[in-house]
Amino acid sequence: MSWLHGVLRAGGEPLLFGQLDDAAGGQAVGGELVAGACYVSASLRIAHIEFGRRGTRRLSAVTSCSARLNSTWPGGSAQLGGLALDGALAGLDPAHRGRVMAVGTPLFGPAPYFGGPLTMEVGLFSRTDKDLAEPFLQFVGKVADLAAVPFVPMAAAFLPLVDEGLALLHGADGLELEAGVAATWTRPIPGTFVVARARGRTPAMARLEPDGLFWSSGEAVVEPHLVFDIVASDRRDDFSAIPDIAAAWTDLRDAVLRDRHDQVDEAMARLRRAAAFNPDLIPADSERLVGYAQERIVAALPGGLTSSAGANPIDFPELADVPLYPATSSAMS
Repeated sequence: MSWLHGVLRAGGEPLLFGQLDDAAGGQAVGGELVAGACYVSASLRIAHIEFGRRGTRRLSAVTSCSARLNSTWPGGSAQLGGLALDGALAGLDPAHRGRVMAVGTPLFGPAPYFGGPLTMEVGLFSRTDKDLAEPFLQFVGKVADLAAVPFVPMAAAFLPLVDEGLALLHGADGLELEAGVAATWTRPIPGTFVVARARGRTPAMARLEPDGLFWSSGEAVVEPHLVFDIVASDRRDDFSAIPDIAAAWTDLRDAVLRDRHDQVDEAMARLRRAAAFNPDLIPADSERLVGYAQERIVAALPGGLTSSAGANPIDFPELADVPLYPATSSAMS
């Protein structure tokens, strides 16, 4: 159980949590999640702290997220997370009302969706700036870089360290929970969600405007709140940064460009294994990548695994230049 889960359970205050429909400014970001055929991710839209509760003291804000979903990773599940330090919040005064638009800040993912439930814990925290404010901001900035790793094996190594660091800060009165929720979707549906510490309100009373969250009465929502999107997509644009895929591709490319036909078979086999058993790629992308590599080998070494001396210069692209997706491919519709 994560530190965040324990903090959310102990929060005790009534919370508004729900999905905003189209009429309230929400959007279905991608279609229904299809097991084994899409990626799921979450990104932050708005973080808002109620500065008036603590006078004019300077605040820093941290948004923490932990998500768990089924995976081909050993154990059958993967945990990913995100940690966002909203630097624009540091030093704001009540006149700014604490509203920060943070469109696109990653909370977790993208990660392959293999069916089953999605469990997500997200919390908005504040900290009053004290003598340790600058070291705190530096620490959170570094931790945020670690927590934002969207690859399952790396996240498995880094997230426990992130969890421990935040627990220490919270235990030393370093962080205060402003708003948060722990939720499980048995069949997750993409959309826009709101979490707010607001008594006597419901999600149906809220609407999202270009300049923030408002109640249906027209008043701005001044209570602490988060707005985030859960997104489904049939593509992963950062595929070239997946560590084991990148390493296998580099070996293969090196063998082809050096005309080491005796090493190409072995390097190609490593790429096949890396793609087939990769917890960060859906099967269609694994197959597409391997197929493209095979086509490039045939084009580069037209005689098969024989020397291409005297032929045209060998061309084998960097992984980042591989056209894995059609130009029109984007979020699922």
